[in-house]
Amino acid sequence: FEQVPSTLQVVRSVRRFYPEAPIHLMQDGGKVDFGEVCKLPQYNCSFEIVRGENSRWNPHSWMLRLYRVAKMLNRTYVIYLEPDVVVTRRHTSDPRHDAGGIFDDYNPGLKVASIIYIERLARERVPCFSIQWFHFGLAGGSYFRTEAILDAFQPSKVARVDWGNLVKKEGDKALSSDFAMHVVLSSSGYIVYPWEECAQNFPNAPQDPEGIKALAKRFRAFNSSAAFQHAHKEHYHDGVPAEELKLIKVNRFAQDVWCHGCVWYQGRDFAKRMRVPSRAPNSYDPNAKYNGSVTHKDVQPPPRYCPNWPGSAPRKNANGKVTDAWSHQGSRKG
Repeated sequence: FEQVPSTLQVVRSVRRFYPEAPIHLMQDGGKVDFGEVCKLPQYNCSFEIVRGENSRWNPHSWMLRLYRVAKMLNRTYVIYLEPDVVVTRRHTSDPRHDAGGIFDDYNPGLKVASIIYIERLARERVPCFSIQWFHFGLAGGSYFRTEAILDAFQPSKVARVDWGNLVKKEGDKALSSDFAMHVVLSSSGYIVYPWEECAQNFPNAPQDPEGIKALAKRFRAFNSSAAFQHAHKEHYHDGVPAEELKLIKVNRFAQDVWCHGCVWYQGRDFAKRMRVPSRAPNSYDPNAKYNGSVTHKDVQPPPRYCPNWPGSAPRKNANGKVTDAWSHQGSRKG
């Protein structure tokens, strides 16, 4: 959150390629105030500083904040950006699912117990649901359908997840925003699948055509033509233009949180934050308990009446829209 040059770079690049799009810049703790900079025409963004909660490693905090911002922006999709994202152009491949990010198959996949858990919860609403991406990859440059956020990220649904037992099985990565959003969206029956416009920067990538082709074949995350390129840390130490430097304010008394899985909210409505640090509260729903002892033999296929996707014909969702995200799932319940 203290990455001033790279934050300014990504906002400028969005404004260049998306002049009409609203941009909301949120500072999670930290000392830097971008409020006056956002008033400049080359940025034209809204800005707020929120209480330091290290949201990227605290799921309750993260979902609550993204839910609020998505509601405020009131657009069909939200594209989430981080300071290490470079926007190279306006995207040409439209989102096809409910959320999508990087083809991060270089990351460890979901454990079998987590797959079983997520699909069990999802099938309460979408009987034919099956996870389509077994990693996560919802990093900077990912898109999210707003209607999915406003449903799945409701406090009552985030609080239903058995975070404590999930973390025991998956480890610290289950607390990261990339992973946690996949869990919350998928357990509500929404489809998460990588987006070809979101790619991972490989710092030592070859420059010759054959080398580029070979790397792209090995790692689908590598796509030098994608609109949103994640992990460009090289911009962290760029210079700050003089005009912007004059406008940036510093709050030297800001208090930050650094711990993982230590910020949690109480109840189904997240009305009150628990003491920091705290352990994850139990799910209020005994039917949503995570069982870390299940194995491959416990995997449950969808009901026999489900279509043999992905070869099924597109169908309309509950709102009458035809989307790939719904074509294999049918209508959600509840």
